[in-house]
Amino acid sequence: MVNNKIHLVTKVSPFIANYSRELRVGADIKCKKDNGFYKENEENSRQSWSGVKKSIRESEKASRQEKKRSRSMEEE
Repeated sequence: MVNNKIHLVTKVSPFIANYSRELRVGADIKCKKDNGFYKENEENSRQSWSGVKKSIRESEKASRQEKKRSRSMEEE
């Protein structure tokens, strides 16, 4: 926890007195979304998920086919 309150007498916060700069808090830190990284990362994520979904569908299909084969062999 950092004390960022301005002191009544010194008119500066203890953080500024110790580090000679303002404390950066979450609201001060901003992300730049216009550099293309986020769009590229979003597209890669979308492609990855579509690959995962396709793999799951193929796995489920193979599982159903295997169950059908097992049942047909049991019936013989």
